Amino acid sequence: RVAIAHYRRAIAIQPDAQTYNNLGNVQKRLGQLNDAFASFRLALDAEPDCAEAHCNLGLALQETGQYEQALASLQMACQLQPNSALFHCNIVTVLLDLNRIGDAQNSCQRALELDPDMVEANSNMGNVQLAMGLLSDAAASFERALELAPNYTKARHNLSHAQLAMGQLARGWTNYEYRIDEHRNSRAGTRLPQWSGQAVAQRVRL
Repeated sequence: RVAIAHYRRAIAIQPDAQTYNNLGNVQKRLGQLNDAFASFRLALDAEPDCAEAHCNLGLALQETGQYEQALASLQMACQLQPNSALFHCNIVTVLLDLNRIGDAQNSCQRALELDPDMVEANSNMGNVQLAMGLLSDAAASFERALELAPNYTKARHNLSHAQLAMGQLARGWTNYEYRIDEHRNSRAGTRLPQWSGQAVAQRVRL
């Protein structure tokens, strides 16, 4: 909230697209999405070709389920900066929300062509492959993301889904519970033993 006040003072002195865009990002992080929408649009009023503002508006629209509008904003960002791996990567999740799997694969591939070591792009490719039922390929993409960023919890969690679906129960469950290991207090109050991936025949599954 201190940051919001700072940006508002800066805007009062000299309104510009970058300051409005930064203000919108802070508002978005605070969950003030309507205010963020207004700030991103004011940024675009000041500079219609501000790719960052188009991208951030698209991400905010995605958070409220306005997927078609989000896609239009993210596509504009990609048109303005076609060599931005980040923008191509960001559009993937919206395309998945719209069940446009092929388009999501193409956008993710473009992001990886531009930046093969981009963690989020490798993880997103795993999500695309998971949606396509390519479990082995998805696992490889998530593992690549984890090679680049071993503490990237989202990729490890999604890897667990691929592994469990392939019947790799012990490995899958270890990765699934990784997020719990990061927050051990979440187990407070439970006396149930952890499942270690052993066979579950003749046992009750809760």
